[in-house]
Amino acid sequence: LIYFRVVRQSRRYQIVTGRGYRPTLTPLGRGKVPSLAFVGLFLVLELALPLVALLWVSLLPRVQPFSLEALSQITLANYASLPSYVGWQPFINTGVLVLLAPTFAILLSVVVSWVVVRHQTFPSRGLLDGLAFLPNAVPHILFAVALAYLALLLRSWVPIYGTILLIALAHGIAFLAYGSRTLNGAIIQIQRELEEAGAVCGSSRFRVLRRIVLPLISRAVFNAWLWIALLSYREVTIALVLTSAGNVVLATLIWQLWTNGLAPEVGALGVLFMLAAIALSWLAFGVF
Repeated sequence: LIYFRVVRQSRRYQIVTGRGYRPTLTPLGRGKVPSLAFVGLFLVLELALPLVALLWVSLLPRVQPFSLEALSQITLANYASLPSYVGWQPFINTGVLVLLAPTFAILLSVVVSWVVVRHQTFPSRGLLDGLAFLPNAVPHILFAVALAYLALLLRSWVPIYGTILLIALAHGIAFLAYGSRTLNGAIIQIQRELEEAGAVCGSSRFRVLRRIVLPLISRAVFNAWLWIALLSYREVTIALVLTSAGNVVLATLIWQLWTNGLAPEVGALGVLFMLAAIALSWLAFGVF
């Protein structure tokens, strides 16, 4: 109820206008040092320490605690043995998943957010917004089982059962809330006069959305797409439930190696997994 009340009062949060709008930077002042310290601590705990632990495990023939004795056993054999456990198919499937899942989720999110924020008279606006947020409250394992059963029933008409497309569809729906909430906040900040000017010039609603709104929220769209891509990249529950011989992704492959007791190989693959995620984020932000 509080959320819908905020959305109804969206005019209070409109900051992008057609009248000499200029973005401004707000200095942190005395909060700069504590803010930087918090971000640094978070990165150490969230990224640096897990990566160091994975790197340590990946360089040893068996799992051992940090010690000088273990340093003499460091080897790259686990990395060299990865091709015998890992083929190209999991990498190809993961690439397809990372591209399709966020794209599908963002396309749905744009439509949902546009209707929820801008079309106040739409009769089922609240229901639509609630449905968009519902997957975030459903355990992913139940969500995957339901989609697997549905795909099995419809396999004669929609042959995606056991394919990477089913996993991408499941991820796109499961992470819809992340995209819709991000774009809701972005669209709320845009003043209606920009869209009204387009309508006065004879543009359709779709053209206004494509030529005015989407360029203004392009950064938010990109951030939401990248966020969902990384969530899909590391998500294992849905992929594990829907896995088959032809749609194995890196996340499920790591799980399979771990259950087979290949901890050093898991460490080596995990290091590559994390480095690829960092490189993807860095490259995406640099290109955009």
